[in-house]
Amino acid sequence: MNSGNIQINHTADGYDDGLRISRADPTSKGNSSIQLGCSRTSTVGAIDGQWSIFTPPSSSTNNPQSFEIAVSSQAGDNNRGLQISADGNTLTFNGGVL
Repeated sequence: MNSGNIQINHTADGYDDGLRISRADPTSKGNSSIQLGCSRTSTVGAIDGQWSIFTPPSSSTNNPQSFEIAVSSQAGDNNRGLQISADGNTLTFNGGVL
């Protein structure tokens, strides 16, 4: 698979505790992500309390190709979550450089 997503659910009927792994189209300089906790009814979008581990695309204005861990609803917000710069030299937590 070159792009898209795959969702892994731990039981046949309880999909809200699953794991989703996704990658955008690589030709569009896309991002990759892992979402912890998924919707029971959808394979896209975020739910309350869901966490994301991701790399923003190279076209992103905020930390392109960095490594980030954040609550999914705050993913991509430059002032939220734990972020490691693309060169690995800067560690940021909730907007403050550590």
